[in-house]
Amino acid sequence: MADAKMIKLPPEILITIFANLLRSDLISVSLISWKHRYLSLPYLFHTLNVNSTISGLQCLESVSKSILSKYMKTLCYEASELINPCIQHFDYFETCIYTPSEFLRDQKDLFWSNQQETVTYTSIHSYFNCLSKEQQNILDTREDLNVFCSSIPRFSSLHSVHITFIGGVNNRYLWFAPRVFADWSYSFLIHLETIIEAMIVAKENDILVRCFQISGFYARLRACGGALRDKIADGLSNVETLCLDDSPNLIDFMSNIDLPALRRFELGRCWITCADIQKVLNAHSQIQCVQLSKIWFPERLRFELSALGHIQGEYHDQRAEENITIIVDR
Repeated sequence: MADAKMIKLPPEILITIFANLLRSDLISVSLISWKHRYLSLPYLFHTLNVNSTISGLQCLESVSKSILSKYMKTLCYEASELINPCIQHFDYFETCIYTPSEFLRDQKDLFWSNQQETVTYTSIHSYFNCLSKEQQNILDTREDLNVFCSSIPRFSSLHSVHITFIGGVNNRYLWFAPRVFADWSYSFLIHLETIIEAMIVAKENDILVRCFQISGFYARLRACGGALRDKIADGLSNVETLCLDDSPNLIDFMSNIDLPALRRFELGRCWITCADIQKVLNAHSQIQCVQLSKIWFPERLRFELSALGHIQGEYHDQRAEENITIIVDR
């Protein structure tokens, strides 16, 4: 009966309904008829999730060349931490990273943490060796940079870019991953520069990214000077909303680059002080709104924040459990 009623609705009403449906419901509705499928396309395919693997890059390139590219508004990139390439040499692995004697010592812990599944010494090396080889192949050819820079200009409706830094390791091997990860300052920076350069290419093709979000960026960048600062400033020159989620080390850096279009600044999941926020506001006087989400701060901070502007939201037990919005007074 519901399907019959949906079929009779005019396209204008259907579009309004589709724009407010959850993705799971939207998929079901899109199966009602060809008309519903066609009208739901912009809402089914407005977000593309890509990971930093060869298959992920192939997916990005394939979608960018398809009819779906015109619907794409948000690009989400999951950037995996890089594995130490030296792990590809077994002699190095067994002498410098994880000796057989260490493995024997850890057998009891491995048994319980893997729920009685067998994890052999060779399987550990084999798994991370494969990851490292794939990453090295991408870096040697700069396939990531080439694919991003050639694909992004095809997304004519692109509005938002999100980059999330993750371990990218199977849960079975998470306990071992810290031993083989490369340094954050090297690993994270490569992925960030790739996205920034792609955004510069997008701008050169008249595609203006208005929202940029970074999650899980723990590396420290130099606060000022150098080609890196200029490159990031160029890539983010049209960004109106900047979100730093679980990335407190970027607050100082973003306070030292020119972001002329920035109007909204969002912070999530980190410790901050009022001075951190004030530093951003002083650097970017055009900011109109600051959004805080799951921010941990001293109890006195709410009083200090009130001096910056009108506060909307709730505050509980020395931390912001709910979103807090500051409408900045200028």
